[in-house]
Amino acid sequence: MSQQDKCRYWAVTGRIPGDDEDSLRIYHATSREEALEHFERGLWADELEDAKEATLERYGQTVYVNTVVVSDTAIRQA
Repeated sequence: MSQQDKCRYWAVTGRIPGDDEDSLRIYHATSREEALEHFERGLWADELEDAKEATLERYGQTVYVNTVVVSDTAIRQA
């Protein structure tokens, strides 16, 4: 298994543009890009597709990411 294929732990904080509060989500993924894809899907899971399209049109993106932290050992929210 190459270093690139190794799953690592990723903690991502951010929010949907226009929301007041950030979310923290933790993923076990092979790359930063994969963790960010999981983060976006997770934030939008309970929202309507029309709202996502409107957010993209208004803000130019569908997610604001504040922090991405990576670790080879498990990350736990305290």
